[in-house]
Amino acid sequence: MARWRVAVLVALPALLMVVASSVVAWLSDVPPADLTQDPAALVGYPFYLGLFSHLGILLWVAAAVIGAFAWAVLRSSDRERARYFGFAGLLSALFAFDDLLLLHEEVLPHRIGIDEFIVMGAYGLLSLAFLMRHYARIVVEGPALLIAAVVCLGVSVLLDLWDPSDVNVLVEDAFKLLGIGCWLGHFARAAALSLSPRPT
Repeated sequence: MARWRVAVLVALPALLMVVASSVVAWLSDVPPADLTQDPAALVGYPFYLGLFSHLGILLWVAAAVIGAFAWAVLRSSDRERARYFGFAGLLSALFAFDDLLLLHEEVLPHRIGIDEFIVMGAYGLLSLAFLMRHYARIVVEGPALLIAAVVCLGVSVLLDLWDPSDVNVLVEDAFKLLGIGCWLGHFARAAALSLSPRPT
């Protein structure tokens, strides 16, 4: 890829965010600082608030980047495997944005009017579609970590729906963080094996 294209791909997302933030601030009563500054510095809350959530988002983003990178490398040589990583990367990015922006908890139910159960059901169907579409590839790559991820994330969702008490919130978020870590581990391992030089 030409260097100027790489530069454009790197700079374009940042430029789009600046433009989008400027438009939102101009069209609404939202101060620009609310969109640009770090929340802890802006509000003044302790640095450790939301630690599990922040770590989870980082793990989701790492999985999304791995999926996108593997897709980009493999798309011309192994389309089936590239689609596997591409689908996984998109799912990971979706879940990262959901956690970052509280989509299923706040934005979609309270600002758009889509019930949280419908959103969670849609996420579940997308995940099931991925597992069914790429079942054979998952078996080849080694399913143990992905199975652990699905179980842990499923337990987290059930605890969230069952009882939001303080004790269960800790257990729920622990299962969620462990599940995201297993998800990332599966795709990191699969990508490493897929992108390793083949012996000649």
